[in-house]
Amino acid sequence: SAVPDRYAAIGRLFNPDAPASGDAARTALADSLQSLRESLGVTDRLGDLGVTKKDLPELAKKAIHDPCIATNPRTMTVADIEKIYEKAL
Repeated sequence: SAVPDRYAAIGRLFNPDAPASGDAARTALADSLQSLRESLGVTDRLGDLGVTKKDLPELAKKAIHDPCIATNPRTMTVADIEKIYEKAL
C-alpha cells in the first residue's frame, strides 16, 4: 500500500490483463507471486527453513543493516522487521 502504482505496474508484467490500479491490482500481483512461488516449490514459512523464534532478533538486526533496506518504501525499525519475521514463522 506504500507504492500502489508500482505494484500495479509490476502486476501487469506478470499478467497483462491485471487491473491497472487500486486494491485489485495489488491483489492480482500477490496472486501472481503466490502462483510463481508455488510453481517453483518455494516455501513461504521461515520455520520450513529451520528458523526459530530465537533466531528472529539476530535476523532482524542483520536486515536493518542490509543496504537493500534503503529501497524499502516504508521506514522500518528492527522491531518492525522482527514482527514481520514472526508472522512468517
